[in-house]
This record gives sequence, C-alpha cells and structure tokens, in this order.
Amino acid sequence: MGYIASSTANATFSGVSRTSVSYSGTAQYSLSGVDYSAVLRPEKASSLNGLYLKLGLHSISAQNNVSIVTGSGSGAASSKVSGSGTLVGIGYEQTISSNAAARYSYSIYDKLAGVSGSSASFFTVSVVYKF
Repeated sequence: MGYIASSTANATFSGVSRTSVSYSGTAQYSLSGVDYSAVLRPEKASSLNGLYLKLGLHSISAQNNVSIVTGSGSGAASSKVSGSGTLVGIGYEQTISSNAAARYSYSIYDKLAGVSGSSASFFTVSVVYKF
C-alpha cells in the first residue's frame, strides 16, 4: 500500500484573441490518492532473485483550478475528479546490507483519477530498512 501526492503544477497564459480581446489567466493541477499492489518475485535460488513485478489498483483524486481575466470580465472554475484504475510495474531490489536494500521501480497507472485514456508513469528509488 502506498500514498501518492504530487506537487501543484502551475501554468500562466496570456494572449490576444482574433477579435483583439486580450486575456490572461492561471491554472493549477494536483493529484493525491492511494495504491494497493501485490509484489510477485521469482524463487530465491533463481538468478533473477532481485527482480519483481507489481500488479494492483489505485484510487486517485485530481484537483483543477483555472482563472481567466479578459478586457470585459473575469471568471474562475474548479473541479475535482476521483476514480480508480489499474497499475502494473517492474522493479529490482538490491541488497545494501543485511538490514537494508535499495529498490528501483517503474510503474504505469492506467485510468488516472478514473478518466479513461489517461495514464501516468513513475520511476522511483527507495530504501527499505528491516528492523
């Protein structure tokens, strides 16, 4: 089980329309949620001992905020979508010591926030300590 949180992605835009109306605005986007996965590993005696496969599900919420100002007015909109999808990944665990290991993982999240056709890929590096 894991927790996912992005920093806020910000965009600023401005321009002039075909009818000579100037505009400017900002947009923010962020994600948060949880994932659940099973880790499948080969036998310890195998030469692929450190390799693993992840299969699971995620539940993610996406928050959007947009505001725009034109020569004749302004407006703002916010939306939040939530949903679930699948995740698949592959990784490698490298032993550092008898109590610690480094994990390198690549995962693909499908149907991000439940939106069909959306996906995200993550490459992670982590350290695992065994108490």
